[in-house]
Amino acid sequence: MGGLLVLQAACAAPSRKIAPTATAINEDFDPQTLNDDDFLLKPPAGAETPPVDQTAAAAPSLVQLDGFRVQIAVVSSLERAAIVRNEAETKLGVPVHVYRDPDTGLHKIHAGNGRTATEIESLRHLAKSKGYPEAFIVRTRIELLRAAVYGPDPVVGFRVQIFATSNRAAAEGEMANVRDTLGQDDIYIESEPPYFKVRIGNFRTREAAEGLVERLQTYGYDTPFVVRTQIETSTDQTTDN
Repeated sequence: MGGLLVLQAACAAPSRKIAPTATAINEDFDPQTLNDDDFLLKPPAGAETPPVDQTAAAAPSLVQLDGFRVQIAVVSSLERAAIVRNEAETKLGVPVHVYRDPDTGLHKIHAGNGRTATEIESLRHLAKSKGYPEAFIVRTRIELLRAAVYGPDPVVGFRVQIFATSNRAAAEGEMANVRDTLGQDDIYIESEPPYFKVRIGNFRTREAAEGLVERLQTYGYDTPFVVRTQIETSTDQTTDN
């Protein structure tokens, strides 16, 4: 009987609790698999960072576009890069730019600006002959004069209109007639649908254009009149001084 009580007491005793072990760490966990928009990973140094042009900023008259240059050297310090750049501009006679590669920290010296690799090929040969034996062509951003890319900015001035018709052939015939009459070539057909308009001159001022109106009237043109329009402005094309 006594043995039975001891056995029951032992069975009734509270079980001993075992403290939980520390949570195991999964070293293979990849946070990118969480598909959680709030979880941001710091990008590696230099990721998606374009080369930094350490030459002067582009002037307003220049535009940047994809093209080609000749890489002539790579140096570790900016001071040395500046020396190489200055020497290269003297030797090659073209703009030279310095770029810092954010991945390596090295400074790359690029010469020239070409819209195609063919345009820049002659510069590569020149660089090799001027002491840059490792010169090679690279694709990069280049700078060109805005006028070379888009043409000159339009200039508004004055012309004298003498004829308008919906028939282009008739406009071309009148242009030939007035060219023979006046003995000058600054005669244009401007299309303003549905009309083709024959206009003369490239005048910067209305007063100068009025002088041509008077001259045309002496040739029998009854109703020539001055119009404000885009004109050509090169030295040999501007009609007035």
